Amino acid sequence: MSDHGIRFGKPRLQIESYYDNRMPFLFFWIPNEFRIRYPEKLKGLLINQFRLITPYDLFATLQEINNLANINLLINRDNIRGNYDNGIERQSMFKIVGYNTFPNMMALLTGKNMSTVYKTCSSGMDHCNDMIIWSDFKKAGYITATGEDNLRLPDTFSKYGYVSAPTDHYLRPLFLTGEDTIGNLVCTEKLSSVKHILDYAIDFVNSYSNQKSFGMFWTNSYSHNLNNIPSLIDQDLVSSFQKMYKSESLRNTFIFFLSDHGIRYGKSRIPYESYYEERLPMLFLRVPEEFRKKYVKEYMNMQINQKRMVTAYDLYLTFWNILENSTTSDIIDTCRSCLSIFNEISPHRTCADAGVHDKWCTCHKLNSINKSDSDVTRCIKLTEEYLQNVIKGIKTIDCNKCESLKIKSVLRTHTYNDEIRNNTFFVVAFTTTPGDVGYEAVILKHKNEFTVFPIETITAYNTRGSCVKNPNDRAFCVCKTSC
Repeated sequence: MSDHGIRFGKPRLQIESYYDNRMPFLFFWIPNEFRIRYPEKLKGLLINQFRLITPYDLFATLQEINNLANINLLINRDNIRGNYDNGIERQSMFKIVGYNTFPNMMALLTGKNMSTVYKTCSSGMDHCNDMIIWSDFKKAGYITATGEDNLRLPDTFSKYGYVSAPTDHYLRPLFLTGEDTIGNLVCTEKLSSVKHILDYAIDFVNSYSNQKSFGMFWTNSYSHNLNNIPSLIDQDLVSSFQKMYKSESLRNTFIFFLSDHGIRYGKSRIPYESYYEERLPMLFLRVPEEFRKKYVKEYMNMQINQKRMVTAYDLYLTFWNILENSTTSDIIDTCRSCLSIFNEISPHRTCADAGVHDKWCTCHKLNSINKSDSDVTRCIKLTEEYLQNVIKGIKTIDCNKCESLKIKSVLRTHTYNDEIRNNTFFVVAFTTTPGDVGYEAVILKHKNEFTVFPIETITAYNTRGSCVKNPNDRAFCVCKTSC
C-alpha cells in the first residue's frame, strides 16, 4: 500500500488531483489456509474492496489476524513444509482430548484416560513410566530419548517429576544447570533452550541412524506464553531439517511434529473462532521414503486421513503399529474404536468414536444466539452457580479465602446441536468480578435438563490466586485476607 496520493507537482493543478491525493493504493494477498478456514471473513474482504476503509480499519484487521493464532502458526509451518514437501502430511482435523498439555500428551504417550493416569502417576512419574510408549520401544530394543525445556512451567512431566531418567538419554539435567528468561526468550547458557532441544534431537537421530530409536522432544519456550513469538523458531527448524536431510538420517525415520492444543487464554480467546482454534492443534507428519514405497496402501490411507478426524489416541496406536506392525486396537481401553492412521478413517466418524468428549468436540457449526434468549439466561445463571460451588470447595492457606465471583459481562454466546442424540449445547464466554477473570463454559441441554461441563479460564494465569493449596485451583480463586 501507499501512505497517500500525489501531494505536489503538476498533477496537483488538475481537478482530479483532489481525489488522487486522498486515495492511496492498497493491495493484499490472502493465504489459502485463510480462504479455506474462514470463508465468511473472505467474503467480507471481497465485498469491502468497494467500501470506504481507513488506516483505523486496517489496524483493527491486523489485530484480528493476530488473534487467529493457528492461521499464523500454520502459515509459518508451511514455510518449513515448502522446503521439504516430500513425504510431509498435514492432519487438518487433529483434535484435542483434554484441556491442557498433560492430558493431551499422556493420551498420546499412554493411550489411557486421565482417571487411570492420575491414579497410576499420583505418587510420581517413575511409578507409571512402564505404561508410556517409550518404555515399550525400549523393551523392543530401541534406543530412547526425551527432553523438555522451560522447566519453570508446571506442564507435562514436571507435574509429578522423575527421580530416575525415564529413557536412555534424558535432557532435563542440562536445563537444571540454569534457564534464564531474557525478554521473551528462554535461554540455557549461550543458546536458547529450544536450540538445545533441536540440536540434541539432531544428534540423537544422527548418532543412531543405523539403529532403532525413539525420541520425544518437547519445547514450550517459543509458544507457551502470550509474549512468545512462534515465528522466531522458523529458521532454527528449517536449519534443523536441513541438517537431517543432508545427513540422510531421515531415510527410515518418522517425524511427528505437533502441538498439544491451541491458544487457551488471552485476548485471542475473545473471538468466537477461538473455540475452534483452541481445539484444533497442529499436526504434521514426515513419512520416510522406505515406508512409502513398501507400504503403499498404508501411505495412501494416511493421505486420505489428512481430512479425517484424528486424535492422540489414534497416534498412540500408530506408534504401536510402527513398533509391532500390528493394527489391533485392543491395547487401548479408552477408545475401542480408535485406529492407527495407517488405516482409513471413516469420513462419518463422530467425536464419541474418536474418544473426544462433547466439551472438546468441533464437529459442528457454532451459531450466534442472543444473550437475552431464555435458555442462554438460564445457562448464565447455572454457570455462575457452578463457579461459586467450585470456589466453596477450594482449600487455601491460613488467613485467606477465595472471593465469591459473579459474572460481570458476557463476551459471547453461541449454540450448536447434536440432532442424533437430541442435544443442544451452549457456549458462554464471560468475565467475573472481582478480579476481571475470564472463563468459557459449555452447557448441555437435553430435553429440559441442563448440565454445566467443567469451566475453563480464558484469561492469562490468575496472579491473584496465589493463596490456594492446590495449584489447579488458582484459576478459580481471587484471594482475600480473612483474618
